[in-house]
Amino acid sequence: MRVLFDTSTLLSAFLQGEDNHARALAWLKRVRNQEIEGVVSTHSLAELYSTLTGKKKYSATAALLVIEQDIIGLLEKIDLSAADYHAVLTHFESLDILGGTVYDGLISLAAKKANVDFLVTGNKSHFDRIAILPADKIVEP
Repeated sequence: MRVLFDTSTLLSAFLQGEDNHARALAWLKRVRNQEIEGVVSTHSLAELYSTLTGKKKYSATAALLVIEQDIIGLLEKIDLSAADYHAVLTHFESLDILGGTVYDGLISLAAKKANVDFLVTGNKSHFDRIAILPADKIVEP
């Protein structure tokens, strides 16, 4: 089984005070135990760094260490091309979706491109409304 981890799930896995911490961490442990294949959008690497070093108050060094050791070394990275970005923007324009939800669109397209069985996210409703992946492929930790 192939699973793409959304940024929210990764944050929950690494931050003990988060609501979904234990469940998100359990998903990552399944990757470490080679029970499932883990995938991440390269966009999520920047989003995770931004969140960890911003409101979560990680130092730049600590955030990079987490990303290098626990994500880059563990999960398959999925890059998006300029054409992929344009496709997401065109899709959002056709649905009249505005604002930061576009970032979920990029992650959703990476999941589709990686042909995953599931996208694991703490924000299922965000992904359901953008209609890039079927709703049954979007699960919460």
